Order: sequence, then C-alpha cells, then structure tokens
Amino acid sequence: MSGSGSWVNLTQRKAFGERKDEALRRLRALQGSRGATMPSYSPELIRIMRAALNEVMTKIPYGTSNAGC
Repeated sequence: MSGSGSWVNLTQRKAFGERKDEALRRLRALQGSRGATMPSYSPELIRIMRAALNEVMTKIPYGTSNAGC
C-alpha cells in the first residue's frame, strides 16, 4: 500500500513542477527583454511625487496615523 502513495506523490510533484515551469515561462514572456520586474520612472516624476509627499506630510500633525482604522 505504501508504494502506491509514493507513486501518487511523485505524480503530483511532477504535475506541480510542470505548472511551475509554465508559469515561469509566461512570466519571462511578459517581462520581455527587460528581464526585470521593477518598473522604471522618470527622474521628473520622482521629483514631483517627492514634492507632493513632502507637501502633504507638512500638513499632517506629528504622531498622527490611520494605521488600524
């Protein structure tokens, strides 16, 4: 009986491995030639967003948080 359980486990592992390989192939295809998953932003956009964040943060009282709300 224990032999049949090993066979099922091996079959399941092989099927999982095939699904994982297919998922990795799809991910690489979506990434294209870049090969990275991190987006790239222009320095100007980063400056604008940093300025906006700094502006908002000056209006929020120190120690104020909405964590847990």
